[in-house]
Amino acid sequence: MPEETLEGATKRGPVPFHPFLFALHPVLSLYAANVSLVPFQDTLLPVAWTVGAVACLWGLCWGLLRDIRRAAIVASVLAYFFFLYDGFYRLARNLDLVWYDAERPWMGQAVWCVAALMAAFLVSRPRRAVPMITLFMNVTGCAMVGLAGYSAISSQLSIAQQLQAAQAQLARKATAVAGEELPDIYYIVLDGYGRSDVLKELYGLDNEPFLSALRARGFFVADRAQTNYVQTELSIASSTNFDYLQDLPKPSGSGEDMRGILDGMIDDSRFSRLVKQFGYQYVGVATGFPALRFSSADVTYSGDSGQSLYLSALLEKTPIQTPGQFRNSMFQVRYDLLKDSFVNLKRLGEQTGPPRFVMAHVLAPHPPFVFKEDGTFTAPKRAFAYYDGSDFMISGGTQEEYASGYAAQVKALNRMLLQTIDAILANGDREAVILLQGDHGPKLGLDQNLIEKTDLGEVLPILLAARGPDPLKSELLPDMTPVNLTRTVARTIFGQSMEPLPNRSYYSPWLYPYRFEEVKGEVKP
Repeated sequence: MPEETLEGATKRGPVPFHPFLFALHPVLSLYAANVSLVPFQDTLLPVAWTVGAVACLWGLCWGLLRDIRRAAIVASVLAYFFFLYDGFYRLARNLDLVWYDAERPWMGQAVWCVAALMAAFLVSRPRRAVPMITLFMNVTGCAMVGLAGYSAISSQLSIAQQLQAAQAQLARKATAVAGEELPDIYYIVLDGYGRSDVLKELYGLDNEPFLSALRARGFFVADRAQTNYVQTELSIASSTNFDYLQDLPKPSGSGEDMRGILDGMIDDSRFSRLVKQFGYQYVGVATGFPALRFSSADVTYSGDSGQSLYLSALLEKTPIQTPGQFRNSMFQVRYDLLKDSFVNLKRLGEQTGPPRFVMAHVLAPHPPFVFKEDGTFTAPKRAFAYYDGSDFMISGGTQEEYASGYAAQVKALNRMLLQTIDAILANGDREAVILLQGDHGPKLGLDQNLIEKTDLGEVLPILLAARGPDPLKSELLPDMTPVNLTRTVARTIFGQSMEPLPNRSYYSPWLYPYRFEEVKGEVKP
């Protein structure tokens, strides 16, 4: 049993509580840096685990050292080192240190463990300075956690204020006219689905059978379609609000703040407000992307996406090696979630009642690649993550893995799409407008932050196809972009005064989403 009681320790100096602060700081800092992507509730379980784990660690150290303050110092150092593991390992890899070996990670873990123990020993060794070190670490821990909390709260307030202003301005633009028989509208955004010529040229995938099947079902296929923006949130925020982002209320602040506002503009968009004025039921279908949850929809179909992106990112900072079974379970959950989204879309076609506006974001063929060509499950031999573009390569991916995985996922996706479309057309009790659109193309050749290193002929061309009444189809063009697709729907179905806009496409760095660089003219693979 520890020889020193807490009551005795408090009489000889400050009470230590910094282990909890040093352990919580990395958890809260990661949340503060990703406020727009991470729902607050996703942090609760990691916080609880962290508090419980550091309490056990502190108790263990206290039992070994028989000194509550020295035990607290050791616990704080070890807890902080726990979350420094990824940075420690990346530094070793970048410096090409002799003990770094990707095939034998236990070597790095052993070196990291020795370094952590040495740091804890050196900091806690001077017994006379322990009260002063305790006070310093208490104050430092409070400052660290306070700054992380301030950053998170200020970002949330900024997002809320700017989103309210943006939505008020958008609401003033939306007007409705009396309508007669109104169709159901299915707006299905397929994340990363590229144009057929890109798929054939760069991926060896002949997508013409799928496009022919769409045409046979009454679709117009835009064979020169391009996206307006190369990032998901930028692209969908623009198309669902019928305008280029440069002409909409501009968010301020950092990239994360901007994304939070864009997510709100997608959720409660000008499109969804317009259809609600005509008596539509707004239905959201989500597939695991935490930024797009459609919380303002009348009905939302989502599902348990398994381990959150936040928890995945947090674990990547630590020496924990994801067990194969647990890793596979996360890929399995993604696989099930994507399949369930199409089941939900089919069921929506069977329902009767008021007309429906279905906004579906399908996080495929975007990585990770969990479908074989025949639609059965496969689990990549890597940690679970949604990395794309240059981030996919940095995380250990290869061009061959991306190309083969993407092509297989497209083939599986095509089969599910056709089955879903058939169900909607067969079971619906009214005309159905179906919009199929990639938010951007595949990203094997994308650099997340440099346009000079990006293959624009790959990432800008997209799948874009639509079916609906003749007035809509007659105004669709081969070089359509997403913003003009939705404007055409608003004009031909709802009588809105929305003439076509000039087709424009923009590249943005991931870190600075509103730093737009226009790409002139059409691009080819």
